[in-house]
Amino acid sequence: APISIANSDKPLGTHLFSVMNFDVEADEADWQVISASDEADARAVLDRISFSDDLRDRLERLLTPGSSIIISDGGLSAESNQYTDFVVVMN
Repeated sequence: APISIANSDKPLGTHLFSVMNFDVEADEADWQVISASDEADARAVLDRISFSDDLRDRLERLLTPGSSIIISDGGLSAESNQYTDFVVVMN
């Protein structure tokens, strides 16, 4: 799905966000983040990313405790293919 990244000339870094607790009625989730570098603050990176309400609704329906989202400005590697479920490469 298409997204927009504000200040796209600034680095994003690599960040792994995981849902820890989820309260459907309160429409809130507790997230844990692990950042692979100090290039960019994870919260600031999230604030730079925007996408449609339709995509937001779709993602919200898919989230469960343990769900993860990776944001990275690094390219795909040879490990990223149709048979790969989840890969985090940290050098």
